[in-house]
Amino acid sequence: MLTANKAMGMLVGLSVGDALGAPLEFTPSREPKNYITKYATGGAHSMKIGEWTDDTAMAMAMAEAIIEHKGFNPHQTMSNFVEWYMHGKYIPRKVCFDIGQTTQRALEAFIANTTRPYQGQFSDKSSGNGALMRIAPVIIAAPDKTTAITWATQQTLLTHGSNTAVRYSQMFAEELWHANALEKYDMYRHDVSIARKDVLSGGYVVETYQCAMWAFQTTDNFVGLCYQGCQSWTRQRYLWCCCRYDSWCLLRHWWYT
Repeated sequence: MLTANKAMGMLVGLSVGDALGAPLEFTPSREPKNYITKYATGGAHSMKIGEWTDDTAMAMAMAEAIIEHKGFNPHQTMSNFVEWYMHGKYIPRKVCFDIGQTTQRALEAFIANTTRPYQGQFSDKSSGNGALMRIAPVIIAAPDKTTAITWATQQTLLTHGSNTAVRYSQMFAEELWHANALEKYDMYRHDVSIARKDVLSGGYVVETYQCAMWAFQTTDNFVGLCYQGCQSWTRQRYLWCCCRYDSWCLLRHWWYT
């Protein structure tokens, strides 16, 4: 089950993995001999050492709204997203430099009509991974599994309204709550014996979920998962490594090695 310490580790791991993998965004995947093993600069967005992207920024924005309202609040969450998008809040360089098209359309629609926070498009073509990437705060804050799945659904619908995006958020939320891969979702995942080259890792929510679960199920330690997971630009898998390892283990490794 998801303990308090592992919940903290989930958020730390998201940030660590995001910052570690950020320079590799939109670049070809790497083979083990060329794995990136330390924070680096460069990439498509000219990243600085330890700088995170939209994934962590939107998670922080949602977390702040949850703290302020003692639970999920759609209007405040979208308002915080807009603060990030328009004014660079929640991100080190103080300007939004990385945002998916589906998320951007939803935020622009909310800016035009702030009375309607749920702006996700229903087309399956809009089934990006943006809502999956930022899901951690609702899982951490939820008092029970039903609420975790409900909040995961609601936060998804803010920007991603397709049945596919919602379904994968619900599955992932339940598995994160249990801090384990659930057998009933086996059909949605890759077989662990799949060749690494056949694991896709683009912006499609299905690929993101499958890649994250494959990385989770084929490694047994934080460092190995982190190194393997960040070699493509899907970084959602870091939520999984932190369901296994508590926050102290993560911080101890990154601060003292």
